[in-house]
Amino acid sequence: MSPMRRSLCSPLVLCLLLFTGCSLLGGTHTPAPRATQTSGASGTGESSAVFIPGHMSTKTPPQGWQRILNGQTFTDQIGEHGLVASAARPGRLAGCALPASQPDDAPAHPIFALSDDAGRTWQPYTIPGAPTTRMCLVFADTQQPDTFAITLHEGDKPPTYITTNAGQTWRTLTPPPGDVMHDLINLTGGTVLATVSTPTFQNWHLAETILSPNGNSAWQMIDATLPDLYPAQYPGYLNAPQAIAVDPDNPAHIYVVMAAVAAAGDVLYATNDNGGSWQRLYQLPTANRIALWTRTPHRVYLEDLDDRAPTTYQLFYSADDGAHWQGIGLHTQQGEDIFISPHGSIITFMELDAATGTFFSLNPTTGVFTKRITSVILNGPFIGVIVDGPAPAFIYADQTNTYTLPLPPP
Repeated sequence: MSPMRRSLCSPLVLCLLLFTGCSLLGGTHTPAPRATQTSGASGTGESSAVFIPGHMSTKTPPQGWQRILNGQTFTDQIGEHGLVASAARPGRLAGCALPASQPDDAPAHPIFALSDDAGRTWQPYTIPGAPTTRMCLVFADTQQPDTFAITLHEGDKPPTYITTNAGQTWRTLTPPPGDVMHDLINLTGGTVLATVSTPTFQNWHLAETILSPNGNSAWQMIDATLPDLYPAQYPGYLNAPQAIAVDPDNPAHIYVVMAAVAAAGDVLYATNDNGGSWQRLYQLPTANRIALWTRTPHRVYLEDLDDRAPTTYQLFYSADDGAHWQGIGLHTQQGEDIFISPHGSIITFMELDAATGTFFSLNPTTGVFTKRITSVILNGPFIGVIVDGPAPAFIYADQTNTYTLPLPPP
């Protein structure tokens, strides 16, 4: 198993209240002093600035990488969503940061970290009223560059916080009355898509709400006509989608992957009217676990997570909203992790052995892989994020380190 998919085995510690100028009271926050980063010109790839007190790594970065920030982690239990690149402002990178791991698993207050230069310099912001947590996720609005969401995964009703001014002020997202919001799925044009259920977890729904200057609108359930729900002999339980994604340019255009009830294999459906009607776009007859991505403009990607046969395709790409598809064979020896930038650049990672792995760039139009670097693998879990813009980079983070690898300009 690739380290990208390992579960978290080292806990998070230390309180984040050591920021100069940070306040956890009131609705408006004055940001802490800017943390200026060096470029690693000394040859070690080290950064000189640390803005979160945590367990700082003293290891020399792997050859070819530069360390950015030190003493915090952006990973959650499966190494996802702690960092996000902005589609609305190429070059912008946001994170939900906690102190780097320590052995006593102490929760800490999350910090919203924002970079406008692909991770070279950062600005930290506290989230007023946010409780301590061991895991937090960050989402970037694909159309509004200053709108972000932070979700804390603590307790039965994890809170979600919204900022529409790039971290300067925050408010709590109001959940559906009487329901529990499980997972925030997407944020596009001020529209939030999430999965919700009753407190007993019997009735699942796909729902959306619209942000306003004073809060958010009433939630609308949009799964009533979704195909391949389990039939009536399973009362109170629905076949929830395996994967959900939203067109970055249109919040009413939603894609879901469902396990077909009456046939083998998974099916990709799409709606252009917020769930009023759904169309079957593509079926993978032998697939049982699918990853799904949407990227601007009009790009859709599917990965068969179980197929590792050398004679079949594992990645499927559409450049026209799923109307036409082409298959791409991945390196199948050990499986492969895939990272896609907001504007469609692709990095894949293949684990060679327990200590090393290779990163490739992939052109989905031609199916051609270009080797970028073979590197020492760090202790997992990991996050990989591609940042677009004039100085594109691949950001690679584990529990105690955050590294950057410059990429060729577009």
